[in-house]
Amino acid sequence: MTFWRTILGLLRKPWVGIPVIVTAVAVGAIGFLMTPVRFASSETLVLTMPASGGTISQDPGRPNGLTNPLLNFDNGLRVTSAILIQAVNTPDALESVAVGTSSVKIDDGRTNPNLLNDNGPFIYIQVDSPTPADALSTLERVVDKLHADLEARQAALDAPKETYISLIPVVGAATPEATSAGRVKMAALGFVLPLIGGLAIAYMLARRADRRRAMDQAGGARRRNRSDQNARTARREFSSLAEEATPLSSDKAGHRASRGLARALPGDSEVHASSGDDSEAESASSPVVPAAPVGS
Repeated sequence: MTFWRTILGLLRKPWVGIPVIVTAVAVGAIGFLMTPVRFASSETLVLTMPASGGTISQDPGRPNGLTNPLLNFDNGLRVTSAILIQAVNTPDALESVAVGTSSVKIDDGRTNPNLLNDNGPFIYIQVDSPTPADALSTLERVVDKLHADLEARQAALDAPKETYISLIPVVGAATPEATSAGRVKMAALGFVLPLIGGLAIAYMLARRADRRRAMDQAGGARRRNRSDQNARTARREFSSLAEEATPLSSDKAGHRASRGLARALPGDSEVHASSGDDSEAESASSPVVPAAPVGS
């Protein structure tokens, strides 16, 4: 809580909050404007079986029945779609189909918000490119690679051609649309980094000033304690000198005590010295009365 109170206190200060926020907004705006616009396109495919199913009858007199391919989706098709997705999602395969700086994402439709049922044998392709032409070209190359890979795998397994699985489009290639997701990310990054950096610098400077102020206060307290201790020592010395004075030489003892106090308190030495000199002058100037002769 102390940390956040300090941060809020720094933001309220005009010399901290205004420059930091203005700098963060400026850097974020520059990042947004400097990031180029990208174009996104997508296409959804589905795997289907032939009407005769996945097997061929060995008896010519008893052929297999025909089935509507759209009513014949089983777990085998989902496994096949998963194999194709994994095969095309490798770095080498994506690099071979990408045009320019295009990026490709392929999944089973779980990232498609328009797909109501993602439990089927779907293949969802997303392409992000610097130009609309690159987006469409990359999308076409991905679809061609999926078709070629599917046919090659079935041929490698010596599957009958009558049972080959087909890959048909559910939603064709969408018209590339400009997307500002990358620009927004750069703007957010450009805003957050200067804001955090500026607050961190202001926080360190504030902590350093607090430590310096605390050290100054501690030094002043030590000096006051030392002055009070010197004053108490001077008073004790003056009391001890006054007690040592005898009645017969009270004036000299008082003068000596005054000089001792002057030595203990250097600032008052002139006052005590002057008072001692005045007393000596008075004693020297006072007339001496001769003693009366005895027996007169």
